[in-house]
Amino acid sequence: MEVIIEALRSLWNNKMRTILSMLGIVIGITSVVSIAALGEGTTASVTESISSLGAKNITISSFSSYAYPLLYSYGMDIEEMCPNVENTIVTLQGNYTIKSDYGDDSETVLGIEEEYMDVMQYDILSGSDFSEEDHLNKNSVAIIGNVLAETLYPDMDPVGQMVYVIQDIGNFTKKNSFEIVGVMESGTTNQFSDPSNFLYIPFSTAEARIFQSQGEISNLVAVASSEDTVSKAMKEIDYYLYREFDGKEYYRISNQQQILNVMNDTLGLISFVLIAVAAISLFVGGIGIMNIMLVSVTERTREIGIKMAIGASRKRILTEFLVESVLITFIAGIIGILLALALTSSLEHIATSMSLHARLSPEIAIIAFLVSAGIGLLSGLYPANKASRLSPIEALRYE
Repeated sequence: MEVIIEALRSLWNNKMRTILSMLGIVIGITSVVSIAALGEGTTASVTESISSLGAKNITISSFSSYAYPLLYSYGMDIEEMCPNVENTIVTLQGNYTIKSDYGDDSETVLGIEEEYMDVMQYDILSGSDFSEEDHLNKNSVAIIGNVLAETLYPDMDPVGQMVYVIQDIGNFTKKNSFEIVGVMESGTTNQFSDPSNFLYIPFSTAEARIFQSQGEISNLVAVASSEDTVSKAMKEIDYYLYREFDGKEYYRISNQQQILNVMNDTLGLISFVLIAVAAISLFVGGIGIMNIMLVSVTERTREIGIKMAIGASRKRILTEFLVESVLITFIAGIIGILLALALTSSLEHIATSMSLHARLSPEIAIIAFLVSAGIGLLSGLYPANKASRLSPIEALRYE
């Protein structure tokens, strides 16, 4: 305890030197902890977002839609022939000019089946979903994403309004009219596109009035019987499609977990690189502490000689300088963690609009704290050893 008090007194008596010694460690700890918290928070947010899209959903698409298009019949066959698939839904998709009486935009029109909203876990913000009669009777109704609704119907409720899908067919333009029955809530994205910008119409209506696809579809989503059977279901689908595509792998079968793994690996790599760059400041801070401690040894040579002359052992001198070095990084580590906590709290508000999130876990703080203490110990080892090896007589002569 006496050694700690002596070290604190020495640090207090040389405040400017102490502050300069701490500066590099404070910056390093703040940078490393903040970047680690940002990486962890963003990874958790991405994981939650992708997982919410449906862990059982398996997306099937074709690489060569002209030579090997996906067919409507594939969905029925997969349901029948793949034991671990409980359901399939198909979509028709295209990009068109979408108009209202108040504006227009070029966005995606999506023809969807009856169970699409439930399978994709999308919510209706206002109005209602399509009814069974809408699908059976090919009714001219639509559900609009709320972001698209803000563009086409500023400051008004779009439910009950008319929306128009404009098609350029050869030398003439076709105008398809739909009544909006619902607005879809934003907040969930799928396959890197934002459904809040889409216009949705019943699949039967889309096929008859817009796409005339003659049995071809844009995308197919299979729902596995459980999360545990997703891998088996994907293998069964792969076996079926391999035969349908004449042994040519012009198709892709993906699951949200695969996307999640790729995203986590990418975010992990980016976080690692950023942390490594930030850690350089810790290394520089350690060198700074070593230099300051060496200067301190030189400045206090006579003091060391006096202490050794009145009975202080080399071990006592070594311990005193080591404790002083560790205390510098100890205090700097606490300041750095507190600054990181303040910074991550600010980032949580600033970066949310960019889909970035910061999460400062206790583990990150503890590791950073231990690293800073370790740097102090290593940085002070050489200066402390040098101080303890001074000759008392030579030290007393030092001016």
